[in-house]
Amino acid sequence: MTDATLRGAQPSLVRDALERGDPLPGTSGFAGAVDGRLVRDVLGRVPLFV
Repeated sequence: MTDATLRGAQPSLVRDALERGDPLPGTSGFAGAVDGRLVRDVLGRVPLFV
């Protein structure tokens, strides 16, 4: 796995949510990059800056 640049949640939690297809993994919002993918929670509570 690669280093993650992520705000609002632990990379492992986001990876698990992606694997399960869970749109609401119980965080207060997150956005950033994990393993080369841009990610943001389904409600868009944290801005994703590119």
